[in-house]
Amino acid sequence: MFEPSLAYILKRSILVMALVTACVASYHYRYYKMTPARIFLYFLWFIVVIELIHLFYSIYNILRYYYPESFELRKFLLDLVPEKYMKGGAWWPSVLYTIVSFYLYFYYYYKLLRKQAYRWIIQGLIFIYTGALVYSLYNIEQLMSPGAQLHTYMYVGVFSMLILGFMYFHSVLQSYNIIYFYRELPFWLSFGIVFYYLTLIPIFIFHKQLGIDALTFTSILVFSCVVYYSSFIIGFSMLKKGSINSE
Repeated sequence: MFEPSLAYILKRSILVMALVTACVASYHYRYYKMTPARIFLYFLWFIVVIELIHLFYSIYNILRYYYPESFELRKFLLDLVPEKYMKGGAWWPSVLYTIVSFYLYFYYYYKLLRKQAYRWIIQGLIFIYTGALVYSLYNIEQLMSPGAQLHTYMYVGVFSMLILGFMYFHSVLQSYNIIYFYRELPFWLSFGIVFYYLTLIPIFIFHKQLGIDALTFTSILVFSCVVYYSSFIIGFSMLKKGSINSE
């Protein structure tokens, strides 16, 4: 009989956080629908779909290993998703999410940061990231390998996101609206993104050296997601109270 571990329950909580955030973003959409931030509404629902796919894989594997007699139910699930996609595990939704998220952030900051110097840097980062992505896809066997690890395109993408986030914070320090930064949607989006990657980078790189177990790793991941989605919720909720800049 399957008894969910604490790590399993924590992982599944990410779906709940993503769903709540997507609903909040949908409710406040009218306040930012004419800004570059509108792309985050579609992105958040995309995350919900990705997390549902992970849940689907989880249910299938539970039935497969703990309830082998549930043949008909497993057959029903395989009718929804062909078996050839099930054999590789849940690696491809994670890769798809990572690729889409990085390009979405590139797009958002390119639209948000209008200073030409910033845009040149973003264009350069997109070029470097795309090259790293092509290299990683060429070595696709590495992407399919299990375990917590960063691949070439992920290294480039993560550090690019930190650069983009800090470029935004630099622009805020130079703007006239610095005293109202906490009321701006871009600030809360950027805070969540930067915190998320700053938290996870050391864990992904040094998890073997630090001897981090599954529960500790999952706890850190979920904590970073809590801050990430909470920042988004705060940002979208601030719009209702009259944001200075909703872009």
